[in-house]
Parts: sequence; C-alpha cells; structure tokens
Amino acid sequence: MKKCILMLIVLSLLFIGCARELPDYELPSRQTEQAESGESQPVETKEWEEFNTYPVELDLDPLLGHADHEIVFLQGKYAQYYDVELNRYFAFCSQPNCVHNDENCPSYIGGQSITDTDYVVSGDSVYAVCIDAERTLRLRQLKPLSGEKTDLYTNTLPEDVHDKDENGTARSVSCYFERAELLLTGSTLILQYETHRYEQTEAYAQVVEENGDLSIIPTGDAIHTGEKIILRYDIKTQTLEELLRIELPIYGGTQLDSDRIVDASDRYALFIAHENLKEPPMTPEEYYRSIGDESALEAYRTGKDERYLEYTAAIFSSSASGKAMLWDLETGEKTALCGSDALHMDSVNALRQHSVCYVKDGQLWRCELEDGSQSKLLEVDGNVDGSIGVIEQWDGRVFFNTWKPIDGESALWTWYWYEPATGELRQFHTGLLPFCIKAETDHYFIGMDYNGNYSALSKQDFYNERYDAAQTIGNLYLVN
Repeated sequence: MKKCILMLIVLSLLFIGCARELPDYELPSRQTEQAESGESQPVETKEWEEFNTYPVELDLDPLLGHADHEIVFLQGKYAQYYDVELNRYFAFCSQPNCVHNDENCPSYIGGQSITDTDYVVSGDSVYAVCIDAERTLRLRQLKPLSGEKTDLYTNTLPEDVHDKDENGTARSVSCYFERAELLLTGSTLILQYETHRYEQTEAYAQVVEENGDLSIIPTGDAIHTGEKIILRYDIKTQTLEELLRIELPIYGGTQLDSDRIVDASDRYALFIAHENLKEPPMTPEEYYRSIGDESALEAYRTGKDERYLEYTAAIFSSSASGKAMLWDLETGEKTALCGSDALHMDSVNALRQHSVCYVKDGQLWRCELEDGSQSKLLEVDGNVDGSIGVIEQWDGRVFFNTWKPIDGESALWTWYWYEPATGELRQFHTGLLPFCIKAETDHYFIGMDYNGNYSALSKQDFYNERYDAAQTIGNLYLVN
C-alpha cells in the first residue's frame, strides 16, 4: 500500500437516473427566521415525512465487484475512485499487485502531472485526455477490465527553438498545451484545450550591481499568442469534428477568460462566450502614464516593478463579461440565455447533469440541454427573502441561497432547496453553511467544510442539518 497526497477534485460525470424512494427522512421544521430587527422569531411549518431521491446509476460490478457501494471518481494520472462506505481510495484497476504509475497499469492515463489530465467513465471504458511534457496531447480510451488502450486523437507541437534571426538577434520559441478538459455528452466526447506559442528575442541583459542588487532590464520583445480549440468525438462512429477554433485573448502577457463549453448533451451545449476587447488594452507604459506614476513606470522598465498586478487587474476589469448561450451543435445556432454571472455557479459538478439553472429578470429559470427547452422554475419575489446567490443542482433538486444586508456591513445568508417535480420550496439553513456540496452519490453528499477539508455526509443527515455526522476524507491511499 502506497500513500500519496492528492488534491480531491471530483471529476466524475454523474448520470441522473429514475427516482426511487430512500428511507423516510424526518426533515426538521424551520425553527427560526431572522426578522428585520435581527431577532429570531418562531415560524410554523409542516413536518416532512418522506422524500424521493434521484440516485446516481453506474454499473461497476464487472470491475469492482461491489456495485452496491457508492463511489466518486477522482482526478489523477490514473483513473481512481473513493468508496464512501469503505472510506478508502482505490485505483480503477483490476490488475493484481499493480503500482499504477506506468503504462502497464490498465487505468494509467499519463500526463506530466495530475493537473494535465481529465477523464470520464462510460460503461467499461475510461476516456481520458492527457498532456505529456507540455507538447503532446492525447485523447485515449482505456478498458481497465481487459487492459486495452487506444489513442483516439493525438496532437504534437514543435520542439522549442533557440536560434538567431537574420539580424543575428537571439530568439527562442516555445509551444505548449494547457487547460485540457473532457466532457461526456452521452454518445459523444467534447474535448477542449489551448495551444500557446511564446516567442522571445534577447529576453534580458544584465546591468551593473546597484545598491547590492543586480538589476535585470528587459531588452527584447515577447510575443505570446494562442488558440482555443473545441473538438467533438463520436463514440459510435469514431469520427472527430472541430466545433470551434478561436484566438486566445492575450494582452501584455495577461490572458483573459476564453470561450468554453461547460456542459453538453449530444445536441445542445451550454457555451460561455467572452467578447474580446474591441481595442487592445493599454500597454504597461500607457497604463502607468495614465495614472501619472512615473516611479512605477521606471520600476517596470528596470524589472523592479512591484505594482504590475495593478496593471493586470486593470486589463481584466476592462474585459467584457461572459454570456451564457445555448449552442445547437447540429445547426450551429447560439441563443443567449443570460450573463455568465447569472448562472451563480460554485461547483461545476452540480451543473453537469445536462441542465442549467440561472437568474433571468429576477426569476429562477432552467434550460434543459437534452432538448434545448427553457422554463421558469420559481417566482423569486414573495417566495424567498433577499437576492439569489449561488445556484446548484443536487439530488434532483435546485439548491440556492439568498442574501440581504442587515447592518450595512454584513449580510444575512439563507439557504433553500426547490423541488421542480412537486413545486415544493423549503428553507433549510440560515448563515454560513458548514457543509458545501461538491459531489454526490446515491445516499451521500461529498462536501467541504470552512477549512477546505473534504467529508462525506449522508443525505439524511444533511437534510436534518446534522453536519457533525460527516466523516472526514483523509489522504489518498493506493490499494494494490
């Protein structure tokens, strides 16, 4: 058994199946409500006797041997999962005595680091994208049960170049991949990634020592460019098509947010579009002159600038906010849903259920990515107290919070869930939520506490606000 610390980022694409009844929940009454004066007042509400929950269905019995156990998949250089009932981490591998660190492991994806990989699970296959040595990107199909591995798509960038131009000026060129992401829509895979090209001429020249410090002065030009590429791979026909190729918005060494697909079905995608700046932003020199700070400008020129973040912040603030759009992948038509900030997302995993909730005209709306339909879920005015904050979808319900100022300096947070199937709305917590959901299984939520630690909490305990019943998830253990 080998111990390895791993950042717990849940990447499983969870499929929502048909409803089934779990043991009855005795959900608590809303005990108090914050009055305008700040005092707590009792509120009468009916008791809840039972709930339907919406289980995650994933048949892993041929490989794992215990399909009744509840698991979530984890990011890494190999496919792996956490078993909630056993409170242990496992490689998604059936090979005895495997160490899971090279191509001999059926679940080994590759990649230079865990941040260079992403994968989804469908049936007996793992589909993964990995970046090796920054210059090679692969889309792979792995079958952990049989050990088969197939590269479905490979892209390799040129090697680094170090030479001189026609004038004898030293030049270096580097190309690399970044931000590779994979989505499973049903019968297709959506692959998104960035390519970057960085060219530098005579990057720096040393100057004399000054006050005990060695001054470094930029003397050459740096050109940073890149592309965002979105591909779709049809699993049935084994064909690949390019959906989008755009230039990355990079200004003065600062990259702005680029367009991306956040969730998708076979037909429709939730697409976040960012309008590039109509005009290039100010250069660092122009920025420092605009604020009348010659000392900061001189510091920038001599490589001693401690206020460069002010310049990059100015660029980001000048960029256009994103728009959330419904993208018909068959016709290419894009329909605006709302501003990207109106999605109010906190965890992307809550959105990857082929539907998205958002605020439009002050009301709560939802768009179904299976058929592209849009509908109003809830009249916010008169039903909740305050402005909507975070919106997420868990357990077949819509969870959201609201906030309102209470003393001019702080805000009161109130938490609700809404049941679209029945139209029921319920307040379940006031104040900071001790357990923020990041993933789910049939009967458990996986979440994070105030300190950033991950825990597993049964849904029954969560609905009853028994947050202290959460079991802490420790460091990663690889079990041979």
